[in-house]
Amino acid sequence: MSRRSWERPVGHLELKKTGYWYIVVRTKDEFTATNTHCRNKAAAQKMLDEFLSEARREIEAARNSIPLAKVWTQYEESPNSCRYDATAKRKKRSAWLAVAEWMQDAHPEVDDASKVTVAMANEYMNCYREGHTASTCNNKLKLFSGMFDALWRDGIIQSNPWRAVRRFPNDSIARRELTVEEVGRILPEAAEIGGECHALMMVGLYTGLRLGDCCTLEWKDVDLARMIIQIIPRKTKKYACGRLVTIPVHPQLLGVFEQTPASAREGYVLPGMADLYLNHNSLLSDRIRGVFNAAGIETSVMIEGRSRPTPYATFHSLRHSFVSFATNSGVPLPVVQSIVGHHSSAMTRHYYHANEEALRKAVDAVPDFDEKRGGDATVRPVPVPAAAPQSHVRSLLERMKEASVLFKAGMITEDEFNALRRHILATA
Repeated sequence: MSRRSWERPVGHLELKKTGYWYIVVRTKDEFTATNTHCRNKAAAQKMLDEFLSEARREIEAARNSIPLAKVWTQYEESPNSCRYDATAKRKKRSAWLAVAEWMQDAHPEVDDASKVTVAMANEYMNCYREGHTASTCNNKLKLFSGMFDALWRDGIIQSNPWRAVRRFPNDSIARRELTVEEVGRILPEAAEIGGECHALMMVGLYTGLRLGDCCTLEWKDVDLARMIIQIIPRKTKKYACGRLVTIPVHPQLLGVFEQTPASAREGYVLPGMADLYLNHNSLLSDRIRGVFNAAGIETSVMIEGRSRPTPYATFHSLRHSFVSFATNSGVPLPVVQSIVGHHSSAMTRHYYHANEEALRKAVDAVPDFDEKRGGDATVRPVPVPAAAPQSHVRSLLERMKEASVLFKAGMITEDEFNALRRHILATA
């Protein structure tokens, strides 16, 4: 017998020697016999049916009744819930408890999840929208909808009101990249502050890793013999799509790594920053903001309609700068995508900020059209050498060989390898 059938009361009639019919009911936890004081079987059967119907309604009501404050706990225990790491669990639990607290103030009559309506969900999201970006609101909406979806699949609630709430139109502002001159100001200021700040900025600049990955980078991820860093980003580690990214070690970054003696290269590369990130995140944010401010860089801007400043230039700007520097220098987009760990080239293009020189070259590549000559195109002459110098041929062969080595080592995929070959041939 299944667990679910045991939860439903089962009963039958028994005729005793006294001539009275008894209702015998058994559930998972108890066995009872109740005298109907009735000698007519048809009347006793009607009493049994009514008794079982009422008992089953009570069990169903209890199953569908879950206090708002306990929704997150129920969701965590659900086989249909998403799996998060400890930090993400704390944040998402706090997000839901904020909903429960708001509901208690705004709608005190709502004491369990089954009573939350679409109108209430819309009301909460509209309140939350004040002071938060559309992207943040949509992420919260996705969380709440996913929680109620899991409870619905478990048979605990009958509907998901969050599914009917419309997403907010995107109004987010992407972090901007830093210029070469700004980076040149940040690094000395970080060295002046000390406490691994300079090393943290160098890791972010020369790897393109996110703040959490830079702070928690471990020596086991760094192979100085092969001059590479191999790591699964924290953002994707909890998902099945999380894959290893390989980042060559820049000569400047090698100097930072070599400051740590070989005998001490265990655990975190930056233990102080790892402690701040894992245990004192606000202090870490203040320290990074202090470096940017000391370098004369505004870290946030005020947007009309928002009550708080919006981050604009942050540590994540180093990641944008990494993508821009690499792409503007002619590195193929698939290669940059592989290094930074994006799963689509569209995301990498979002991080790519073309500089003025690259844009001018693109515009100058369009031929001149002479209107006086009937729209004939006049292509600016490009000097073509009679024969390619031997050094150029060697350079081409060396670049093709390097691409082949990257592919054989598993550092780039076959699609990225083919794209790199096409780029080398096109720029030869």
